[in-house]
Amino acid sequence: MNELYLRDDIAKLWSHEEACVRARALQGEVYREVAGRRTLRVMLGERAYFAKLHFGVGWGEIVKNLVTARRPVIGARNEFTTCQHLEAQGVAAPTVAAFGQVGLSPASRFWFGIFDALDGYESLEAFTTVTARETALDRGCSSICKNAASSRSHSQGLLCLSSFCRDRGLCSR
Repeated sequence: MNELYLRDDIAKLWSHEEACVRARALQGEVYREVAGRRTLRVMLGERAYFAKLHFGVGWGEIVKNLVTARRPVIGARNEFTTCQHLEAQGVAAPTVAAFGQVGLSPASRFWFGIFDALDGYESLEAFTTVTARETALDRGCSSICKNAASSRSHSQGLLCLSSFCRDRGLCSR
């Protein structure tokens, strides 16, 4: 399954033929790196973006997820369409600059998403981490904000499928 979307600003920098190769080779400040996945802040031209790269999980990971009744992550189409849908509904969401998937095998499929950098915002990890310094009021406000974001998504007809929502009990559906 090969799929590619390049917004005009990215299409001026990358041709359709080289987009997956260029995305795979991106270098920048790494925000998260786990087996087969990397999220980093990159500069393309004069603009900052966040890139989410996924290099395939392998059949072992797919089988493990299925055995434990979890949906294996084998692509990013749902993230791409969710971000576009939320933006169309007026809900603050990352703006997609580029998206691509290449490969037939779900175990080795490479996919990427490039999003406009949201400078000036607190990271999701910092926002959701409860530290000893936080007061009960801080935790309560954080919980209200997260639940409001989830409820707004649900009211727009979207199900929260991300591990962030599932792991933190934010989804009621």
